[in-house]
Order: sequence, then C-alpha cells, then structure tokens
Amino acid sequence: MEKTYMYRKSILAFKYFIILVFFVLVVLTILNFQRLQNISYLYLVLAIFSIPIIYYVSQLSVTKIALTPESIRYQCYKKDYVINFKQITKIDVKSLDKFSAYINIHSNDGKQIFISIRLNQLDDFLRRLYQKLLDINHKEIANKNLFSFYKIAVEASFQFERLKKIITYYMFYLILNIVYLILERNTEHASILFTMFFIYLLLSFLAYIIIELVYFSPKVHTIAINQFEKIVDKSKASNILFYVWAGLSLIHILHIFIFTV
Repeated sequence: MEKTYMYRKSILAFKYFIILVFFVLVVLTILNFQRLQNISYLYLVLAIFSIPIIYYVSQLSVTKIALTPESIRYQCYKKDYVINFKQITKIDVKSLDKFSAYINIHSNDGKQIFISIRLNQLDDFLRRLYQKLLDINHKEIANKNLFSFYKIAVEASFQFERLKKIITYYMFYLILNIVYLILERNTEHASILFTMFFIYLLLSFLAYIIIELVYFSPKVHTIAINQFEKIVDKSKASNILFYVWAGLSLIHILHIFIFTV
C-alpha cells in the first residue's frame, strides 16, 4: 500500500509571504536609489538574499514523497525517481534540535532524497521507513541517529499543533479588537489602543517562544519508533500556553477598561 506525504500548507503561505517581501524590498530599493539613500544597498542585499529562500520554499511546497511496499518515490517539479529500500546506503541525520532538522537518504546509484522536518506526518513516515529497514535487515542504517531524529519529528508535530491553537486564539482576539477600534470614535484613543494591542501581541509572542523553548524537549519522550499507534502529546505546554494567553488578554482588557472609562 502506497502512502504519499507532502509538506505542510504553512510552507505555501510562507512562500507567498517571502515573495511579497521580495517585491516590497525591490520597490524600496528603487525608491531609495532615486533619492540617493545609502539604505537602498541594504534593501538590495536583502532582496537578493530572499531569492534562494523563495526557490527553496517553492521546491518544498510542490514536493511529494511516497512510501511503497518496496521503495521511496520522490516527486518535485520535473524530478521523479525511486529509491528501493535495498538500495539505501546511508541516511544522513542533521539535527539542530529546537530550530530545524533534516535527513538526506542516499542510494547506491547516486540518487538522494532530502526530507525536512516540516514534512507533514513526518513521524508516521519515519516509523514506516524504520520498520521497512528492519524488515530487510538494514539495522546499520536504522540507527540511533535516525531514532533521535524521529523523536524530534514527534515533538515538532506537537509544537505545530500548539502553534495552530495559539494562532486561533489570537485571530479571535484580533477580530474583537478590530471591532472595538472601529467602534471607538475618538481618534486619539484609537491610536493609543492600537499601540497597547501591539505591545500585547509582542509580549504574547515572546511568552510563546519562551514556553516552547522550555517544553520542546524530545529527549524526555520514551517512545518506540516501530509502534504505529498515534502518540499523544503529554506535555503541559498546551495548557500553559492557554493560561498565559488568557492572563495576558485579561490584563490587556483591564488596561483598555481603565483607559477608556
């Protein structure tokens, strides 16, 4: 039975965001060149630097990786090739722990498959790959490094689910604030309230990063890579994120009430 994996939809959204940033930087470069401003060179460098990022993200957004009973199939633009499990000679595991990680699968005919930790259902892919390697007695390739990468992939999937929850909270709260600012007829008050909301978002974002850095710890998980049941996030991060968000929101609401009354 074949199963196909693709990168998360957030990759596509990030791609369009980077493209938008690129065009903004180009416009800023042109405008500042006309005014003979030195900062135009900075905008130009940033615009050039964003081009390989756009190319890399564009590749990820259309990549498909399929597991068949006998092989791995890689599809990206016009690239379409297959690596049989028995052809795999090495799997490079590059782990940057909390920030990023990837694996590079090598075959005996020179083909390579690059897989970033941003692949959707990566933990499921790795479980199946690991079991296939064990089935054909490729124990030297199904090693501890691959298991460590698997644990990071599991924790990254939990982190992504927590991020989706916190974004849902903030979008709901953002809509409420926009409605309130529209109803606020005092222009001066509206400007100050907007500044307060910006500070609230900044503090909330910093709190989110700190909590994730504290609880993003794949080394604490005692999991088996060959198990196929869904692993549940048992960390306290989701509850703590909600309580912090609720606490900061309450403080923000109180500030608005004190300011406007």
